[in-house]
Amino acid sequence: MITPLIDLLCVGLLSIVAIGAALLFGVDNLKTDSLGYLIPVATLINGAHFMASYRLLYQSREQIMRYKSASIYVPALLLLYSVYALNRLVEVPDETYWFQGLLVAASLYLALHYTGQTWGMMSSFAYIEKAFFDQLEKRIFIYSLRLLVVWQVVWSVYLIQDLPGWLSDIRPILDPSTDTLAVLALFAGSYAFYRMKKRLGKAPPLRVLVPFYTLFAWYALLAIHPAALLGVQISHAVQYLVFPVRVELNRQQRALGDDHVHQRHLLAYCLALTFLSLVFFLFLPEMLKDGFSVYSQALIASINIHHFYTDGCIWKISSPVVRDDLFSHLSRGQ
Repeated sequence: MITPLIDLLCVGLLSIVAIGAALLFGVDNLKTDSLGYLIPVATLINGAHFMASYRLLYQSREQIMRYKSASIYVPALLLLYSVYALNRLVEVPDETYWFQGLLVAASLYLALHYTGQTWGMMSSFAYIEKAFFDQLEKRIFIYSLRLLVVWQVVWSVYLIQDLPGWLSDIRPILDPSTDTLAVLALFAGSYAFYRMKKRLGKAPPLRVLVPFYTLFAWYALLAIHPAALLGVQISHAVQYLVFPVRVELNRQQRALGDDHVHQRHLLAYCLALTFLSLVFFLFLPEMLKDGFSVYSQALIASINIHHFYTDGCIWKISSPVVRDDLFSHLSRGQ
């Protein structure tokens, strides 16, 4: 997308190195309180990747109308639901389940989002490297990632406060079961890569391998210490940003045909994403923290859900428009 080395670092190599360091120095040192300094960093980088997604969705009327469900209908539904949930919370303070439902939906949708992004990266770099999956390999990878969705959903459920007693009771059964599914997914994906190597006569490209195994590294660390989620969020956002940056550069290149504009435009693009992230994810929540923090939580949860849905719409590589936006630089030899 950018350069092979930058791609490799961003899509998981840096993350794997960081996780290795955390394990080497002991995850017992990863206390939530000691990670407080990471919260603004994680929020800023995570917010930038949300803003990059919205830049892609709302940059033109044509794009808005192409993805009307993501640009109009889903945001409207989320707004109506949030208003209702918050209103019920104000009128009946004990009736928290409407608001909690928004937070739970964001947590569970996150599992689909992480695995979906992993498959999208693998497919994109397989296309760039001309190391395509055959149908069986593709099915194995997709089903492996679906097994990981189950693992993350179960993991997310146990982060919810006031867990129902019956759910706590079956946890000793669920935990080893989902861990077994994750191990099965790891072996199945590894077999698919082995099969791919035999078929191609060479090792699969690192940019295809690394995103898949990075996801397992994330989950292994999260299983040991949930506070590491902050680091995972940063890694996920960095993975994502490689793709909208390439789209932005390709569109600018098509519009102006001037290679020298890239550096100036990219700087302005990054500054704009950072500024919007500061406003919506740091300054606004800080202003609402005294007595209005629940509104901030509802806003951020809604943005998360909308972002997850939007990405499912705008990043379909089967679409000629998306392929042109992502890969037009390849025909120019860049």
